[in-house]
Amino acid sequence: MVYRYRTNLKKVFLTDSELHQLNERIDKSHCQNFSVYARKVLLNPNMSFVTINTDTYDQLVFELRRIGNNINQIARAINQSRLISQEQLQELSKGVG
Repeated sequence: MVYRYRTNLKKVFLTDSELHQLNERIDKSHCQNFSVYARKVLLNPNMSFVTINTDTYDQLVFELRRIGNNINQIARAINQSRLISQEQLQELSKGVG
């Protein structure tokens, strides 16, 4: 027999539309199930769930990698040739900062 820490049960009646909205919120909150979601929302009134749009993350990571590659190429060229003037170094610093 399974021992339950929480022994009190509450029920709620919902329309189909309300149930759909609730299920979407549970999915977005990444809670394991309705019970976990309900406890978090009902017992912590200051808590809010934030939805982050991650659609652009892949493109952002791609661009950051390209920028990193360019910086590495510049650093390698400078370190290999050691033929860079103070003026050129300041120009590069402006482009990075």
